[in-house]
Amino acid sequence: MNEYWSNEDDKKVRYVTERPVRTPRVKSAAHGPAPKRADGDAFSYSQNLDPREKAAGYGDPYPPKPQYGADRSSFISEEANARTRRESRFEYPLQQNTPPPPPPPPPAAYDGGYQVHSEQPPDRGDGRRGNGFLKFVIVLLVLALIGGGAYVFRYDILNLIGDVFGEEAVARFMPTPTPTEAAPEVPAYVPSAALAQKSQAVKEIGEVTGGLDLNTSSVTEQNIVMANENQNGTFDYYLFDYDTGRLLGYYDGITGFIPCGKNVFYIDMAPYLVTSRGFPLADMESLARSAGGDVTISPMVGGWAIVQNADGTMLNYVGEDGKLISSLWYVKAFPFTAETTLAYVDTGNITGTDNRYALYLLHRDGTAKRVHYVPDTDGYIESVCGMAFTADGEMHTQDDALTLMMTTDSAVAYVNCGALVVRDPGTGLYGLFVDGVQQYPFAFDSIEPVPSALEWDARQVGYITLRTVTGMAYPLPRSYNFVLRKDDSEQTVTVSAVSVYPIIFN
Repeated sequence: MNEYWSNEDDKKVRYVTERPVRTPRVKSAAHGPAPKRADGDAFSYSQNLDPREKAAGYGDPYPPKPQYGADRSSFISEEANARTRRESRFEYPLQQNTPPPPPPPPPAAYDGGYQVHSEQPPDRGDGRRGNGFLKFVIVLLVLALIGGGAYVFRYDILNLIGDVFGEEAVARFMPTPTPTEAAPEVPAYVPSAALAQKSQAVKEIGEVTGGLDLNTSSVTEQNIVMANENQNGTFDYYLFDYDTGRLLGYYDGITGFIPCGKNVFYIDMAPYLVTSRGFPLADMESLARSAGGDVTISPMVGGWAIVQNADGTMLNYVGEDGKLISSLWYVKAFPFTAETTLAYVDTGNITGTDNRYALYLLHRDGTAKRVHYVPDTDGYIESVCGMAFTADGEMHTQDDALTLMMTTDSAVAYVNCGALVVRDPGTGLYGLFVDGVQQYPFAFDSIEPVPSALEWDARQVGYITLRTVTGMAYPLPRSYNFVLRKDDSEQTVTVSAVSVYPIIFN
């Protein structure tokens, strides 16, 4: 019995091995020499299996076989390391005899952080180059399609711009109308887009009016106006809020309820001008005290309405804020059909007859400037579309000097768009002025609106005709087309409207 002890002091393990009983047998030569055993060694080995025997035959003895004594830990560690090395070994697979790959190209020389390459597309081996040219052609085609569409639909695009930003924005692109050859079916005007009523407002209006048979008179950005016709030909008007449909005012027995500004309506009875909230615009009692008697107010034109006393000897202007343009009262005044107009003031000077009256040039922004003194108010018989006319046919521009433009015997003013058709007495030909500026020379046989069902009301003042659109409710057209005829040729021109609100002269 052999006893082996571990080298751990705190844990002693006793190993007891019993030598098995061995049965002697005859060894043949085929089996080789008998295994050798060292003295006192518990392990045996065969001579022909120990490679160290061969090394001993050449005189270089192999290091002696390790002796195992009481401490076996180093032996166990060496055996584990050897087993790990044997398991980690592997044989590389046989590789076919293939030529080695070509060496990589040499690195490019340093060029400061960038490389220069040829602009030629690489040859792909099939005779074709890169598709850069094809992409360039496709981009050109797309741009051509976009440009062509924008040109074809340019008028529709301008109309959309006018709906969103107003006619002023369109005028920046087309400041001066350009005549074109008349098309077979040229419209007389370009209509304005009407506002649609909100469903919530319609529901509220239905609950308020009940079973009344009401017709929509006009729809503005602030209000909805509905009317009910009476048997005597008058109407009862209802003013509603555009957003909520709430009833704001009721006006019975009148002939018209006319939008004449963004937040102003005109009715043919006191207080004449009402706001979008249904309140009187001007203080009638205050105006009566200032004028020395009861006053009436005319429809608003160009943001100003003429207010006058009963006999028409005192006139003034009421603005959209309900205030007078000046503390002065005029004895003769013309409506604001352009940015400027004229008015006469009685100075009361009876000693110097040449200075009895003062002529004032008024601007739409509310400013006024005295031009000169005159003996009477017969100097100018009309001020319209930026021009002032005298009784003898002189046409003056409405500037500070009232510069003489020409002498004429016929002038037709289309107030809704500021167009003025004037005839040259010497040649009998017509020219076109727009807002006081001549746009086309005296070279046409006639200039007039494109014939249509559109009605132009006429008001005659001597050789001057004032024409305004009638028979149409708000919103009026935003532009009008005129035909210019010369010999056998015709041209058309479009003139933008100065206002989409009805213009009425009383």
